[in-house]
Amino acid sequence: MYPTSKQIGYADKIADTLGIPRPDPTNAKVVREFIGAHKEEFYKKSDEILYDHIKNEIQIMDYAKELGYTLVKKGRYYSLKEHDSVIIDPEKNYFWRNSQPGAGSSIGYGDSVIGFAKMFSGKSVQDIMEDFSERISKIEISDIHRTSDQKLIADEKKDLKEVTLELPEKNENMKRVYAYLIKSRGIESSIVQYFVDNRLLYQDKMGNCVFIGYDKDDHRPVYAMQRGTNTSRRFVRDCKGCDYNQGMYINHGSDTLIVNEAAIDSMSMMSILQTKGCDIKKYNYLILGGSCKIEAVLSHINRDAIKNLVIAVDNDEGGRKSIEAIKKLLKEKNVDVNISECLPEVKDWNEQLRVAVQDGLEYKDISLRNLKLEGLPNRKREFNGYMDKYCQTVKSRTQTINRDLMDKLEL
Repeated sequence: MYPTSKQIGYADKIADTLGIPRPDPTNAKVVREFIGAHKEEFYKKSDEILYDHIKNEIQIMDYAKELGYTLVKKGRYYSLKEHDSVIIDPEKNYFWRNSQPGAGSSIGYGDSVIGFAKMFSGKSVQDIMEDFSERISKIEISDIHRTSDQKLIADEKKDLKEVTLELPEKNENMKRVYAYLIKSRGIESSIVQYFVDNRLLYQDKMGNCVFIGYDKDDHRPVYAMQRGTNTSRRFVRDCKGCDYNQGMYINHGSDTLIVNEAAIDSMSMMSILQTKGCDIKKYNYLILGGSCKIEAVLSHINRDAIKNLVIAVDNDEGGRKSIEAIKKLLKEKNVDVNISECLPEVKDWNEQLRVAVQDGLEYKDISLRNLKLEGLPNRKREFNGYMDKYCQTVKSRTQTINRDLMDKLEL
C-alpha cells in the first residue's frame, strides 16, 4: 500500500528539517512509523527555527517605534525616553531592563524581541507569536536587507569616541555608601576604602553609589554605573555615554583577569580573597555591568596580554548565557587564553557573603573553585619563624629551670 502525497510531503519536511534520511516513499507503514517517531522532535526543531528567525529578523528598535516609544541614543546602545531603565543593543538585537529583576540575580531582565513584546506590547504570548510568525513568513530569508536604523548605527560608529560620559554630581560625604556596602552588603571596609581611594567609587547627590571605570591610556572616566543604597527599592542605571568596549576595568598589571557581572560582586570576591590572605592586586578585574555585555572582555584580553580568564559571573540563566557568549566570542576571534569558571554556590557572589554570615562561617571559608589563589604569604617562612620563636622560648625556660635547680643544690 502506498502512502498519500500529504504523508510523503510531511515526511520530506521532517527529514529536511532534522537532516535525516527520508523513508521509503512506496511503503505506507514505513512512512507512518517515520512520522510518528520524529514528529515531536520536528515540532521542537521547527519552533526553534521560528524563534531564531523572529529574534534575528524582527528588530527591537523597529518594533519599539511601532508601539509608539521614543528611542534615545546612549553611546552604541539605545534607550527609551518613556523607560530610561531599558538598554537596547541594536547589533545583537537584545535588550535589558535594569528596573526589572533578571534571571536569578543578574542585573536587569534581558531578552530578545519576543521578551520585549511580552513586556511592552500588552498582547498575549499567543497573539505575539501569531503576529511575529506572520511577519516572518513574508520575509525571504535569503534576501534580507538591513533596516534604516541598522544603517544609522553603522554610520554613527565613527562618532562614538565623541560621546562624553555624563557623571552624576558628587555629594559632600559618603555616609550612605559606606553604610550600604559595609553593613547591608557585608563588604570588607578595607575593600570599600580601596575603591574610594582609587576613585572607583563615590556617592552622588541622591545618595547612590557611583562606580567608575577609566581609560587605561589617558585615565579619563569611560564607564559609570549608579547603584541605589535604598534597600527597599532597587535602582541600577548606566550613566549616559558609557564606553562598553572598556567597561569598568581595574588593572593591576596581572595576566589573570576575573570577570564579574556587578561591581558589588567584584567587591565581594575581593573580600573573600583578602580574608584568605591573598593579595587582591595579583588579579585584574572587569565588571560587565550586567549579563551578556561582553564586548570589553575581548578588548582587555588583547590589550593586556591576559593569559588566564576567570569567568565569575552569576550562577543563573543570565550568567550561563554570558559564559556561552564569552567562549563563543573568543573562539571566533581565535584568542588563546586559559578559561576557567568560578561560580558561587548560590545566585551571586554578594549573596554568597550573606549566606556565609547566616551559616556562621567566615569569608575565608568560602570556596573559590577553579581560581588559583595568588599572593598568599609564605607558609614555610611563617612556620620556620614560629619554630624559631618556640625554640627560643623553650631554651629560655630550660635555662631558668636549670638556674633554679642550681640554687637549690647550693642550699
